[in-house]
Amino acid sequence: MSWLDYHKRIQETINYIEENLERKITLDELAETAVLSKYYYHRLFHALTGEPVMEYIRKRRLGRAIKQMNETNLGILEFSI
Repeated sequence: MSWLDYHKRIQETINYIEENLERKITLDELAETAVLSKYYYHRLFHALTGEPVMEYIRKRRLGRAIKQMNETNLGILEFSI
């Protein structure tokens, strides 16, 4: 498998993450989406993005929450991350 294939698989999981930020996302389902073992998926994601996958998800959720707070008059306790 080429690096381009690995990049495509990781991008597919990033797209999956973006589409499912509202719900719990597991390493199992991301690895399954990428058709890789959990161990290899986690290492590959970190190598290509510079951060662990669960850290990436956490940052994306926080970023979305900040955007919602800036666009509305809602307080932090009035919506979910």
